[in-house]
Amino acid sequence: MRTARSVLTALALSAAPALAQTAALDTCRGTLEAAKPFAGAIDAPIRKPVITRLEDGWCVVSNLDLEAQRDYSPGLVADRIAWRGEGLDAASQGAAMPLNLALQIQGFRIVARTPDAATNYLMRAQAFAGREGIDADISLRRDPEAKTLLIEHISIDFPGENTLSVSARIEQVDLSTQASTQMSVGSAAITEVAFEMQSNGFFETYLLPVLTYRLLADAEDPEARAEELKLEAAAWIASLPDDFMSGASRGAVAAFIEDLPNPTGMLSIEFSAPSGFRPARFVMFEQVPEDGLGDTILRVFDGAAFTVTYRPR
Repeated sequence: MRTARSVLTALALSAAPALAQTAALDTCRGTLEAAKPFAGAIDAPIRKPVITRLEDGWCVVSNLDLEAQRDYSPGLVADRIAWRGEGLDAASQGAAMPLNLALQIQGFRIVARTPDAATNYLMRAQAFAGREGIDADISLRRDPEAKTLLIEHISIDFPGENTLSVSARIEQVDLSTQASTQMSVGSAAITEVAFEMQSNGFFETYLLPVLTYRLLADAEDPEARAEELKLEAAAWIASLPDDFMSGASRGAVAAFIEDLPNPTGMLSIEFSAPSGFRPARFVMFEQVPEDGLGDTILRVFDGAAFTVTYRPR
């Protein structure tokens, strides 16, 4: 009897690591399944079978390929995505957000879909041809008792010495269940944000096209109109009150504006709202009176303060 019991014990002990590995993999697959609604939100179903594995406690997916289904919508490609955190079991079952989450993305590319099939074929082929992608490192942590979400860092590394980094503190958020998370959309209050952008072509590549089409599309002389807008923006910045933005910060913004459309260097912005800024206030921008954008911005961010530095190269 002792011999049989010893054999069973030995078998159980030897099987424990394999069972733990299987359970961990199930959690990895579950969190990936729980994230599928995000893929659905951009209308980009997974094109290829995804292989999930464990590497030193990290859930890892390689060669993720989300193909866009509609014209002018984005498809996503990533060489490697890895994540780990505390509370992934609950997240894998579609319940609460993990207490903390670390996410790493390597070789991320956006593959837009166009109405032309040949162009789509070419763009997808180029996306998989060793083109340098975007890397990201993200760390989130929540305090369920204080109902606080800390974005410890979101660091994004673009090709060509271009980087973005963001950290933030968001209060009055309950992410313990799906229902409470939805309710928190209206109650969430942002109290601190720190943002940095190192641009060595980033502004021209990712931001300037949007600004050009929104602000200059109808201009007979886009370059001249751009200079007019720069003067208007600089004058408005100079008029801001000190409790909203200090003189030194206004000078930094003015220097950045002067360098447009080719700013090169590091732009840092710190946002502080002790009483909490609610994103719902952005609805004020939906009804901006003519020549009233500046006043609307001040009303939207009432009670907040900005600190800005700009270090051109």
